[in-house]
Amino acid sequence: MSYLEPAQEDAIKELFNISIGQVIATLSSMLDAEISFSVPEFQMVDTVALQQWLMECTTGERDVVVMPYGLRFADDQNTLGGLAMLVVPKPSLSPLLNLLWGEEATRENFLARQRETFQEVSDLLLYTCASNMSRFLSTEIESGEAHTLSGCNDEIRNLADGLNPVLAELQVQFHLAQHGEVKGTLVFFLDLGKSPSLQQELHRLLTGMNNSDAEDGSQPLADWQG
Repeated sequence: MSYLEPAQEDAIKELFNISIGQVIATLSSMLDAEISFSVPEFQMVDTVALQQWLMECTTGERDVVVMPYGLRFADDQNTLGGLAMLVVPKPSLSPLLNLLWGEEATRENFLARQRETFQEVSDLLLYTCASNMSRFLSTEIESGEAHTLSGCNDEIRNLADGLNPVLAELQVQFHLAQHGEVKGTLVFFLDLGKSPSLQQELHRLLTGMNNSDAEDGSQPLADWQG
């Protein structure tokens, strides 16, 4: 289970929001297009719900790249396990890749370029977000190889294996302002229950924020460097 207080959950959401903002900026630069994104959604889920969600992702009209990752604290050597995912509806994939390539792919080369490009871009975006979360929490990041989710039962069980029974799910929707058909979802699952160092780091961040508020009136977490 999660032992986080409401203020600590808010801090996690803000860290995710900042990290997502940097990911969106990276994608916007790659596409040379303005991208809008929703307010991050936060909820607690169990591993059964996680496995069901992963299965649903592969049975619908969506392409999914998943990257296992861990955030390791130096003080207690505990690692918070998690999964990072980029989910794109199939109708969005072709226009998204055409924007990345700067040209419309031919039928002959589309399938070969599709898998390679989608996985490379997903790997970059997911690692960027996870590494930013790691930096804010003063951890070392351990990331697995990003790969396209196949949907087989063994793969889904293996992805959930070893994670805490209750996880935080953080999710944000995005779309291109000038290309409404291009949209997707960034989803992070994070184990919040294994390491006391997580509570300590969140307390440190919240203390810094409160001190900044007292001195300056108001200062967002993104501006506080610790």
